[in-house]
Amino acid sequence: MQVNGETNDDMESFEDLEFSLLEERRAVLSRREEVGREASEAAARCGERRGRLQALEGQRQAAETQAAASAHQLQLQRLQLLRHIEEARSRLMLLDQHRDSKKQSQDDLDRISRVTSVHRWKSQPIHSAEEQ
Repeated sequence: MQVNGETNDDMESFEDLEFSLLEERRAVLSRREEVGREASEAAARCGERRGRLQALEGQRQAAETQAAASAHQLQLQRLQLLRHIEEARSRLMLLDQHRDSKKQSQDDLDRISRVTSVHRWKSQPIHSAEEQ
């Protein structure tokens, strides 16, 4: 009976070992499923973030393009305003020259008028009160 008892013990040990192995395998498969779900979730989050990153990159590029266009437009306006300022400055210089030449002409006329009036005084005979 001892052989039979040893066989039962061996059988019981085998069954215990088999049960332990099955439990260990179930735990490994369960962990594998859990890791697979976590990997899928992480991949989904990564895809969402990649999509948001691409959208933000598109917005950045659009803003950059718009800023460049605005800067170009402002530069054109600046050049146009500088051209207007230069034209106005030229007109002012012409007006100053014209005014100066008129002032010079008026000064010349005033001098001529003084000279001729001095000559008139000198060329007119002095009448005494008795002659009048």
